[in-house]
Amino acid sequence: MLNAQDYFDKHLIRLGNELRDLWRRRHIRVPLDEPIQRGWRRFHVLTAKAERRADKDVLLALLEFIGTVKLRNSPDFRNRRGRGRRRRFVEIEQPLHELSVGEWNWRRLPEEWKPYFRQEKRCHFRVWHDALIFASPYVFELKLEPNWITETYVCDPAVEQRIAEIEGWLRHRNAMHRLDWLCDNSNRWRWRDPQRQDLLDRIARRELRDAMRNPSEVDPAASTRRIRISFRRIIFIFPGVAQQKRHSAQNGASAGANPAAGTTLAPVAQRRGRGLKPRSVPVRIRPGAPHLNARVAQQKRHRLQNSDSASATLAVGTNGT
Repeated sequence: MLNAQDYFDKHLIRLGNELRDLWRRRHIRVPLDEPIQRGWRRFHVLTAKAERRADKDVLLALLEFIGTVKLRNSPDFRNRRGRGRRRRFVEIEQPLHELSVGEWNWRRLPEEWKPYFRQEKRCHFRVWHDALIFASPYVFELKLEPNWITETYVCDPAVEQRIAEIEGWLRHRNAMHRLDWLCDNSNRWRWRDPQRQDLLDRIARRELRDAMRNPSEVDPAASTRRIRISFRRIIFIFPGVAQQKRHSAQNGASAGANPAAGTTLAPVAQRRGRGLKPRSVPVRIRPGAPHLNARVAQQKRHRLQNSDSASATLAVGTNGT
């Protein structure tokens, strides 16, 4: 027994079939009063010698399937190659169309035409396929003529109105995705909906603008937890332990300990939320190498001795005056 959802799905399938047929009949051909030339076209025709062959009709029938057409704005079908003195003009290649075995079976071509082709292997998207190549390309030649436009395509207003009604009905009831699921056509309405695409574009532009303004890799105020690889020698500790470490550092400094080998607290700015809100975070900096600490202590002693000698000299000079 069918329920309301089943009847709704059947109605959606009928609308989908009607919409598909309307899209095929959307444009109609309208002949022009005067033909218009738009560029040049080059195509394959039989040579004068092939016109006198007994199998002329077979070659003309084959030409409908293997013939190719190229269009160009100028009658010169050549491209420039190279730069400077090495610049030269190269003729644009226009080979015959190669038929695959699947295309041959799909078009149901007669088996009597098989002797006119040879079978070779062709790589297409890293997959090798069997291709049928015309064995006698010399029976065809290229012909150049103006490309005349004798008709144009115009949208049928009645069909456009019906398409707008069906799409509006589907969009109003949010049934587009349901129709895609029923017709096994996923993501068909994803790129056709302009509002959704505009929203995605705005979101992408906003994220790109924020990343360019404040990239976490170069921002010194960003947290090291957001950076995948950090070269700062910083170890985060808990606030409860920070107070004890601060007391021990002060006691060590008052007792004459080496400050380079002790524990130091430094404020570090972290990212909080979407904006930059710096706040002080207790950190501990690891001490350097022993020879570096000794060198730093020696430099400090030299600076203290120089400052003491300079102050003593200044005091003697003032007493003498």
